[in-house]
Amino acid sequence: MLSYFVFFFIVFLFTLLGSYFFGKNNIRSILTPLVIMTLFAGLRGNVGTDTFAYKSFFNSFGTDKLNISTFEPVFVFYAYLIHLIWANDQFFIFIISITTGTLIYYNLKLIEEKTLFLLFYLTTYYIMFNLNLMRFGIGVLLISYPFLLNIRGEKPKIGLYFLGFLTHFATLFTLLIIIQKKHIVKATLFFTLFFLFLGNLLLEKFKSYLFLGLISIGKFHLDFGLLLEIVMLSLLFWINRKDIKRGFVFLFLIYILLRNLTFIFEMLQRFAYLTGFLIYANFFSKKLNLYSRLLIIVFIFFNLYRSLMFINNSDNAINDLIAEYPGFSSLYSQTRWLPFKFFW
Repeated sequence: MLSYFVFFFIVFLFTLLGSYFFGKNNIRSILTPLVIMTLFAGLRGNVGTDTFAYKSFFNSFGTDKLNISTFEPVFVFYAYLIHLIWANDQFFIFIISITTGTLIYYNLKLIEEKTLFLLFYLTTYYIMFNLNLMRFGIGVLLISYPFLLNIRGEKPKIGLYFLGFLTHFATLFTLLIIIQKKHIVKATLFFTLFFLFLGNLLLEKFKSYLFLGLISIGKFHLDFGLLLEIVMLSLLFWINRKDIKRGFVFLFLIYILLRNLTFIFEMLQRFAYLTGFLIYANFFSKKLNLYSRLLIIVFIFFNLYRSLMFINNSDNAINDLIAEYPGFSSLYSQTRWLPFKFFW
């Protein structure tokens, strides 16, 4: 818990210093905090079961245990190239972090409110994107770049949409929303070829990953944190109502629906994160008025509190398990923060 608290404080401090010396929306103002974020993610030990699973997959190259259907084709190829350079699983995590940091940088170049966006990304998406769901974060950032180009009226790089989809299949959800009519022929051709060659892989993943996950049906319960988030996002829409296109209102309604359904079907959380990310990216792509900035600052501190509480509750849950089941301590190294393991 303390490691994360200090980390957040340092990133906030260097972001403020960068804004003071270079201006709040200068790309140079976010370079130092972005490097800190990248190093923190890349030099950590195992954090959660996802990180452990990624390392196990990476170490399976060249063995009989390799199962390439575990992940999407582009990510498998990406991991294979890293394995050729150095077959070290910590190096693999480090390169993933550098890739993510680089993609954040290029997205930030298209963002108008760079300082606020970095802090919002840090407190809202960083833990999920960079520390756990690693290929999902890469896939989303690959899609958001041409998405932001399109908002600016520039020619989007359509190939990145498909690259993002082949990095994590969950991004297919937004491809169906944001691909314009003029790209429909390319999209149809791509998906036709995809299903001819890799359709079985997609169906297999759907059955094993999504369908089985949906069998475990939970119960809806009122979450005051989520309710407050929806209220703040609704206010953001209302303040900027003159500049918002109808498509984003539709996206907003889908986001609210998905965020609430996540309590019942946990596997829908990726679609919710993805939809929300594109909504917020749209807001930050333009200069915000004073009221919007103040609301975003409140939102940042609210999400910082939620992130720290999430980390604290996770630490407490692990400690309780160790106290109740002594044998669990042998698994602790898979879930705890182990600083600088790369160097030791």
